[in-house]
Amino acid sequence: MKAKAAILALILSFPLSIQAEPNSTPNNYLRSILSYDRHWPLQARSLEKVRVEGHLREKIVINGFDGEPIHLFLSLPRNARKAPVVIALHGITESKTQWWKREGEYSFPSAHRRQLLRAGYAVLALDARAHGDRILAHDFSDQSIYLQRGYFQGLRDIILDSSRDVRRALDWIATRRDLDADRIALFGFSMGANIGFISSAIDERIDASVLMAAVPIPPQQEDGLTQLASPFLFAPQLGHRPVLMIMAEEDSFYTPEAARALYRTIGGENKSLVMVGGGHDLPRSTARTAVQWLETNLPNR
Repeated sequence: MKAKAAILALILSFPLSIQAEPNSTPNNYLRSILSYDRHWPLQARSLEKVRVEGHLREKIVINGFDGEPIHLFLSLPRNARKAPVVIALHGITESKTQWWKREGEYSFPSAHRRQLLRAGYAVLALDARAHGDRILAHDFSDQSIYLQRGYFQGLRDIILDSSRDVRRALDWIATRRDLDADRIALFGFSMGANIGFISSAIDERIDASVLMAAVPIPPQQEDGLTQLASPFLFAPQLGHRPVLMIMAEEDSFYTPEAARALYRTIGGENKSLVMVGGGHDLPRSTARTAVQWLETNLPNR
């Protein structure tokens, strides 16, 4: 609760009059720290293939931008020869398995995964840094400690490095004959949505984005480092590609006003904002909303 209160206080201190700047770009320093060597070998390894709810799910490991392994789940729609892909990014304390979590708190992303597969989209979920199969010996086993103890610089690094890992996943998609590298969307929830703002702004290979319950971390803070992960810095670059934001009216991590301020910052007109009732654990009905929107903006032809 202290962590949520601290984040909310930070957001409330930020002036909400900020407007979109369609021609602005993340500065050169931001772009430089998010760059990576695309020639670094992927060395993809398939570890497991199982059927889950009637769909093939493959567990894959590829090398990250710095050589750290990235653990992926790929689930394919039935009878697909070259499926469009949705990169699925989980929330803090969760992992790629959140998109297969059948019940309990924060299990609503599984409804999104089912709807996407039925609509003919492949789902590629990956573990963020310090989460899931990527928890290293020096990491916290409970990532909520980053919030509880105010380790915001550590959380910033997770978000920024994970956004570069998304770019590595994009490289890997292009190596698969059963995936359509020309039709890629991103679905992100909470921390995954914050990662999604950065990835979608920096990498043109992402054609459409569904960003759910993103935390509107303000760009103006006393700590000049933490602000580098602020979605306000990257949102202006998303307007020329379709963007859907789904936010909650009673979310304990932000106010509706902060959510709308972040939405206004997205440049261009090809954007939509859906405010739903309830808190951070979004309703399963958001799956139908998101997938219907995607079918309009990135059709499975």
